[in-house]
Amino acid sequence: MIRAVCGPGGALTFEASVGGIAIYLDNFAIKTLAKGDPSLRRRFVAALNHGADLLFSFANAAEISGPQGSSSTAIKGFLDELGAHWYPVELVLDTVIEREAAGQPPGEMLFRRGTASRISC
Repeated sequence: MIRAVCGPGGALTFEASVGGIAIYLDNFAIKTLAKGDPSLRRRFVAALNHGADLLFSFANAAEISGPQGSSSTAIKGFLDELGAHWYPVELVLDTVIEREAAGQPPGEMLFRRGTASRISC
């Protein structure tokens, strides 16, 4: 889940955490949920709302930006339904492996939080 919080000095900070079960979907699965069986899509979104988060990679973002027209609309609608129940995955796989090997919890081995320096609370 991603939250915007006031950080030190009034800077807006974004915090990301995995609130339960972490799920990673390849892009074909994201497209299938977006454009396929509506009942399956509702069940997946309900699962996220009841204690799961979708791991979302930079590769996901790059690949789903390609579809146009109705496909693009369907994918955008699906992602909008996820709300804050997603978590940005670290881009460098070696970093994730090192964090896992060190025994760090899921929230520490994925993407690090950042600060929006031009925005204040």
